[in-house]
Amino acid sequence: MNKRGHERRCTGGATEERIAALKNDPRFTEALRGFAETIASQYRNRWLLNRLLNDRGRFLLVLLALDLHYYGEEGQDLPGLTAGRLKTACVSHGVCSAGRATAMLATMRLFGLLSEGPGRDRRERRLIPTEQLLAIHRERLVQVFTVIAGIMPEGAMGTQNLGREDFLAAFVHALMDCFRSGLRPLDWAPELTVFADRDGGMPVALALLANHLAQGAKTNGPSGDGLTIAGIAARYSVSRAHVLSILRQAEAAGLILRTPDNRITVTPQMVDRFKDFFAGVVLLQCDAITKALASSPPPRSRRA
Repeated sequence: MNKRGHERRCTGGATEERIAALKNDPRFTEALRGFAETIASQYRNRWLLNRLLNDRGRFLLVLLALDLHYYGEEGQDLPGLTAGRLKTACVSHGVCSAGRATAMLATMRLFGLLSEGPGRDRRERRLIPTEQLLAIHRERLVQVFTVIAGIMPEGAMGTQNLGREDFLAAFVHALMDCFRSGLRPLDWAPELTVFADRDGGMPVALALLANHLAQGAKTNGPSGDGLTIAGIAARYSVSRAHVLSILRQAEAAGLILRTPDNRITVTPQMVDRFKDFFAGVVLLQCDAITKALASSPPPRSRRA
């Protein structure tokens, strides 16, 4: 699960042994349920968050933008976010195309998530993350860290330090160091790509998983699930056709089952893959929290 080279830049590393040990924790399934409910609820009826972070490419693009702002790319003399640097980084690291990066930057500027700042010369047009963008990430992270705190002490440590901008910057940098070294969270559960690569796919998958685990907790046995395509579409403000397309791919991959009345049931395979994914994400974030707490501030403040 952990590729060669990850240990060099990812402290600890989410090895198979660490993932197996975490999954054996008796609190793990309840934490997974909390994670699924937290992430699914964050996107519900929130158009801006949906447009920014609801698939793998957009999520990574925003993290990469923050990391360029605070730390820059390796080999650059100073940090700083510009449209050109972000597009180059997105393409070179396989996040998305230059065209998609341009469209995302336009959306972020339109909604006040990025502002213009002074460049090092007249040719450079630097972009600065605004407090609104930082607040979005803090809001998401405090909820995720709270869930993690139920099984790992680093979760509480991260929550206590999220108000510090230097900690947030160093945490994002630690995550992106792992990304640049070749680690991808879906390495632990590649089958979930059918959700992660689709617009709104992961919120849909996590809503299904949260409902499934909640039903199982109530009945102390297999759940009947029962979410419908129409209900999911309404929850995330997307079309039924789009939800149906996502679910058809997931069904073909053996992750869900659909009944004749269009109700959806999560399969044991999907639960197992999300356990692997969640365990890897928990360990990745805990290692990043530890590294951020031990690191120096960014090389130069880029707040303007």
